[in-house]
Amino acid sequence: MKSLPVVLAAALLAGDLSAQIDVQVSPANAFPGQTITVSLTNNSNQTYTLPTLCVFRSVHETGCGAPAVLSLFCGGSLVPVAPGQTKTQTWDQTDDFGQPVGPGTYALGGFIYDPNFSKVEFCAQVEISSCATPPTHYGPASAGTGDVDPKLGRRGDPQVGNANFELQLADTVGGANALFLVGIADPSGTPVGWGTFLLDPNFPVLSSPVVAMPGPPGVAGAGFLTLLAGIPNDTSLIGGAASLQLVAVDVNSVGALSHSEGMTITVCP
Repeated sequence: MKSLPVVLAAALLAGDLSAQIDVQVSPANAFPGQTITVSLTNNSNQTYTLPTLCVFRSVHETGCGAPAVLSLFCGGSLVPVAPGQTKTQTWDQTDDFGQPVGPGTYALGGFIYDPNFSKVEFCAQVEISSCATPPTHYGPASAGTGDVDPKLGRRGDPQVGNANFELQLADTVGGANALFLVGIADPSGTPVGWGTFLLDPNFPVLSSPVVAMPGPPGVAGAGFLTLLAGIPNDTSLIGGAASLQLVAVDVNSVGALSHSEGMTITVCP
């Protein structure tokens, strides 16, 4: 089981990246305006190579297949990353227009070349929230087409009376049929034929089908969808929590189903 907060959500496009390259975001739960640092460390015994001076190249809503809020022009020549070496880069929470982004889940994407100069992509999530208890991610995901993990996120803070609060589903294969599950968190998870069920089976689990995630059919990580989930103006909801998991049909995944990590949302004042 991954520890909380989640510091790495990697698309492993060329083998087991996590065993060789460690990508971390600090803080993983940030307040609005706080500087966010992405650190990439080479844990292998061979030199990897960044294609430019940038560690990450873009920032997206929830997943790296979702629309980009920031696309960086990264100059410079190839940058070797020797065994044991760490490269860092910061994000000031602004978009392409220099405007601050709002509270929500963001993914910082980039890639590095392995010793054979095969491109290896990564996608690290960060939560930006003014809530005392920000949304948290837990448990393992199960990758689909292209070894991309489906992701859950949100736009806005889960505050009482926030009628515009939205949930986001990202990085499924394009055009996938999916199921959105809501229940109580089970961080240890229950192994099933298609991966790990991350909601407590002893309590009711609500499900909502999503017919065909938008995105080019069959394209890895192209599925992205935003769902309105407004929170009523009812103070009795403060402190209430719900946990979520996304399961998507994907013939290139274990049991023909890929799934996200779990995500827990706690309503704040």
